[in-house]
Amino acid sequence: MIYSTKPPEWQKLEDWVGNIFDDIGCTAIVKYRAPATSRGDDGVIEVDVWAIDRRNESVVTYHVECKNYSMTNPIDRQKVSALVNDMKDTGANKGMIVTTSWFQSGAYRTAKGKPIDLFTFDEFQEHFWKTWVV
Repeated sequence: MIYSTKPPEWQKLEDWVGNIFDDIGCTAIVKYRAPATSRGDDGVIEVDVWAIDRRNESVVTYHVECKNYSMTNPIDRQKVSALVNDMKDTGANKGMIVTTSWFQSGAYRTAKGKPIDLFTFDEFQEHFWKTWVV
C-alpha cells in the first residue's frame, strides 16, 4: 500500500488521492471548480479531485469523487448516476469514485459500460501501485 492507514477524515482522502495522481505523473487539483458548460454562465461543479494525465498520446481527464464513509454507509447507484451527469457537464472523459466504504450492487450495474471506475481506497492504491513505485 502507498498509505498504510485509512484516511482519518474526508479532506485527507481527497488530498491522498490527489497526491497519488501527482506522484504518478498526472496533474491533480483537489477541490477543483470545474466549469459546467450546460449549466449557464455561473455554473460550476466542485470536483473532489480533477486529474489530467498527459503521459500518453491521448490526454485523459479524471473527475474523481471521494467518499470517506463508514462501513455502514455504502455507495449506491444514485452517486454513480450523479457522477455520470456531472462528467457530461465538465467534459471529463474518465470518472472514478474512491471510497473508504463499499459499493452496493446497483452502483456496479450503473457504472457498467460507462467510463467509470469504482474503487475502495485500498483498491485505488493497488490500481496505481506499479506506476507509483517506478
